Amino acid sequence: MDDRKNESLALSNLGLVYDLLGDYDQATACHQQSLKIAQANGDQGAVGTELGYLGSIYYSLGDFAQAIDYYEQALPIAQETGDRIQTGATLGNLGLAYQGLGDFNRAIDYHQQDLAIANELDIYASVGQALGNLGLAYQSLGQYPEAIDYLQQYRSLAD
Repeated sequence: MDDRKNESLALSNLGLVYDLLGDYDQATACHQQSLKIAQANGDQGAVGTELGYLGSIYYSLGDFAQAIDYYEQALPIAQETGDRIQTGATLGNLGLAYQGLGDFNRAIDYHQQDLAIANELDIYASVGQALGNLGLAYQSLGQYPEAIDYLQQYRSLAD
């Protein structure tokens, strides 16, 4: 069977399992193979997804600059394909990666964009996550009133 799309999907799923096991080398290899197949097939949605997965692996490894590189490649693809959920997730991931680098102002910008999309799509869990991330970023800047505001909003979602 020469079904490259399903081969790409199988490799992607295998990469996710290796990622869960903490075997980041194998996870990276699987996602890179899946990415190459998706690129060859012209499947932009899968390309963006694989770039995002690779970014997440590097984020887990603490290589925030490399994670940002992958997320910045994934973002315009999500935007061009009109995938608002993936766009929001990628914006949130960029915010987290910039927090990892200590660039809290840039992180806040990405988290606010993520929050706007989560509110637009009415995705409860994503709204909460963005609010929590904003609260922590403001806390890191020592801007405690803003941190309290976002964390109170986050808490109110849980009530």
